[in-house]
Amino acid sequence: MMVRRALAGLGLLAALAAFASGPAAAEPYPARTVTFVVPFAAGSATDSMARFLADRMAKDLATNIVVENKPGANGSLAARAVADGPQDGSVVLVTSNSTHASNANLYKKLSYDPVADFAPVARIVRLPLALIVRPDLKATTVAELMALGRPPAMLSYGSGNASSQVAAEVLAKAGGMRLTRVPYQGNNRAIIDLMANRIDFVVADLPTALPQIEAKAVRALAVTTAQRVGQLAEVPTMQEAGVPDYEIIGWLAAFSRAGTRPELVARLNAGILKAINAPDAEPFFRSIGGEPFGSTPAELGAFVQSETAKWATYVAVSGIEKQ
Repeated sequence: MMVRRALAGLGLLAALAAFASGPAAAEPYPARTVTFVVPFAAGSATDSMARFLADRMAKDLATNIVVENKPGANGSLAARAVADGPQDGSVVLVTSNSTHASNANLYKKLSYDPVADFAPVARIVRLPLALIVRPDLKATTVAELMALGRPPAMLSYGSGNASSQVAAEVLAKAGGMRLTRVPYQGNNRAIIDLMANRIDFVVADLPTALPQIEAKAVRALAVTTAQRVGQLAEVPTMQEAGVPDYEIIGWLAAFSRAGTRPELVARLNAGILKAINAPDAEPFFRSIGGEPFGSTPAELGAFVQSETAKWATYVAVSGIEKQ
């Protein structure tokens, strides 16, 4: 009887040990350095947001967070890398609507599935876009820009992501313009060429464009939101400038690989929301012209579905053919 009880006790201890070593009681999160993968070049709006979060969340999580820029293929390279990465929450895609709403409508085949390959973590920020032109272009209004771009003339525009491409092509359709697109690995690089008068205009996310607008290195003709933006109160909206029903807004969000445990997703979500909703975060958002746009993981999942449908409409209006 005593032997049987001893064996039973050993069995209980073994079961407890097994439970303690299982996934649910795993080492504290994060167990190692966390990497934020960004689909665009350093200096882009997505990069700036990722670095802001990395600084705030590293303190909150008591770990190192590094930002890895992986530009290329309109964000597809970074998305695929995270989709193939670990499922322990240590690799997070900090990205835009390009990878998770626009690309599905621009490409016949993607190297990743925006829904099946990812666990939604949190929305982060909403971002207006601004239509900016090269310093010496003889256009001070959207109407004048449209007139310059009508056949037989042709204008060139730079685009560093799907949002900028679609926004420019929707404008071209509305104004009967003839355009040639020059692709870049981020709108910041497109703006460098814009300032050098190598291209004619860019529709860029406001955080990337704002410093050059304020420095008068480029000229802003309009913003893409339905209401004016506080940092550019004198700049009209596209609708005010004579383009009916024009409203295109970018956004940033975070995703981990599909299969990441819900408690790890919840920890990342809490860290992001704490960072973007902190009272001292307000100057950062004011400086980039964006506004916090937090969500639960479930809300982000539903948002991706609705935004993909919305961008399908944008692409259809623009006339862009899937590549």
